[in-house]
Amino acid sequence: MQASNQLKVNRLLRHREELFESVMDSEVEIASIFGSNKIIPLPPELPSIFRHSRVRKSTKSKSVTVRRLNNSEDCFRILLEVRGEEREDFVQDVRLVRRLIELNLETVTLKKIETVNMLDSGEIIPLELLYFNRDFLRK
Repeated sequence: MQASNQLKVNRLLRHREELFESVMDSEVEIASIFGSNKIIPLPPELPSIFRHSRVRKSTKSKSVTVRRLNNSEDCFRILLEVRGEEREDFVQDVRLVRRLIELNLETVTLKKIETVNMLDSGEIIPLELLYFNRDFLRK
């Protein structure tokens, strides 16, 4: 790498670090105001988090595409069956939802993914259905 490019990269990385510090300060202040950091949404996916290999493994995965949450949505509600027992989980991280979809386990069956809002009263308001397993209608 040329020296001029190296200098530019170093400046950009330093600026990136300053921005991360600003985000951290903001989150700490928000948490101190509300007494909890549960209301702070997860940060967006950054390209540097994942290291992609050039060779892709061929895997059998469900053809489900899950988008990121909109500003008006609190989290994903995931309905699944684990060893015959129905479970309901709430997740904010779209990466976790995508990894769950890719799992090919005999003991876990994905039934439904939807976006929801969670009210202070505990009420859950479904917003958009993203995936529904029709095999469960036949049972």
